[in-house]
Amino acid sequence: MLVVRLQAQRFQKWYWYDDSLSLLVRINCSTEYTNYLEKQDSGWDSRYGAKPVKGVWTYLYPVIDCLSNHMRDIDKAEMASAGVLLGLMPTIIASAGSTLVDTALLASRRPLLAFLLAMGSPSVTPLRTFQYEDVPNMLESRKTVLGVQHSSISQSSTKRAIIVIIEIALALAASVNVFHTTYMLGVGTFISWSAHVTAHPLLWSLFTGWIHLWGSWAFRLDVEKALPPSRRKERLWSRIQYWAQDEFTPCAMQKTRTLLRYQPNSYWFLVVSWWSAVLTLFHYIYGTLVFSSLLFINIRNALIVLIRLLGSTLCCRLIVKYELSGMRHRPA
Repeated sequence: MLVVRLQAQRFQKWYWYDDSLSLLVRINCSTEYTNYLEKQDSGWDSRYGAKPVKGVWTYLYPVIDCLSNHMRDIDKAEMASAGVLLGLMPTIIASAGSTLVDTALLASRRPLLAFLLAMGSPSVTPLRTFQYEDVPNMLESRKTVLGVQHSSISQSSTKRAIIVIIEIALALAASVNVFHTTYMLGVGTFISWSAHVTAHPLLWSLFTGWIHLWGSWAFRLDVEKALPPSRRKERLWSRIQYWAQDEFTPCAMQKTRTLLRYQPNSYWFLVVSWWSAVLTLFHYIYGTLVFSSLLFINIRNALIVLIRLLGSTLCCRLIVKYELSGMRHRPA
């Protein structure tokens, strides 16, 4: 039932200026569109003298081909320009987002918030294999105005709760915005090399969470927390209480500061960190390939998509930097 409803939505909602594409479907491509709804062969292969095809090639691609043939050349040029802009989108978003190390560092104290922020930042900066950051030194204390502000409100439980609520609300809103944008983009456009699959943009955004989880695994194989002390030997209920206390307290207001130390080198760390770099590169290439191949989207709507995803990324980046600055804060 869901597949039928999704099929009916296609060729109905467009990322275009007006309803000109809908008019082309009803007037110039009505036969192909009817065959698409009924999954009937439109004779696309015989029309061009090509080899016989099966499946979606017989009823979906004839509609796309008919629309392309009846579009104005200026509209085709704009569609190509939008593809260039969207193809650069993973690069633009990655340059504005947080790195795997930043997210993993935050996840050492507030894993739930870190995961939500990772899902709200749909692109990940590519990493170089076997190149590592000096993670413990990232927590060195810095004399900033932000640190003074943290210490002045650290005793207020009301302000602490307000900050946590705002952070989680913004992270959830950013994630929902990313998922809604990429889902609707898949339904309202077509990928030239995989027009029958609507989920590619959404899968690209969901894959980000998996990469950040992998990066957190590599982080835990590289360093361990000297402070706060490990709670692994305590009872489950006590561990849940400590987790909730950390999770729902801003890092600058937590009673125990974060201190990291390196673990002995292991082959597992080399393997997992190498795969983290490979996954970020694959995600980068996959996103570029998907978004540069989108059809039937104009420049204005491409800019709107970019602004929405970039807005979510910048919002999550701001929260990450705020929390990491709090982890550098040393309570008196």
